[in-house]
Amino acid sequence: MAWLVLGVLGFVAVTAAVVGPRRARLRRAPGFPWFWVVLPATAVAVAAAVGVFAWPQAVTGAGSFWWDRPWSGPSTLQFLSHEQYQRLVTLRRLRWVLPPASVLGVASCVWAWRQRRV
Repeated sequence: MAWLVLGVLGFVAVTAAVVGPRRARLRRAPGFPWFWVVLPATAVAVAAAVGVFAWPQAVTGAGSFWWDRPWSGPSTLQFLSHEQYQRLVTLRRLRWVLPPASVLGVASCVWAWRQRRV
């Protein structure tokens, strides 16, 4: 999760550096700058959606992100305690929720950009 947050912060910082000069040249639309609220949330949702499918143990905390191999998932051949079961259920729910949330976030970013709410 640390890499996820650091990657999102880097992405938002690069976007701010690119958009800042553009914002100064264009006339802003009146209202709240929703782009800067939606962009970080969307970046987290997209990164977590990719992580849920590529490295599920990093998102659910089922393994050590720093020491375990990224392709080794938690073993389900043992008796599952309540905590292990909740991790598997959480992973299944995140696989259904995060992709639509990512698409909705990207659509919201495009809307905020086109409305000049930057």
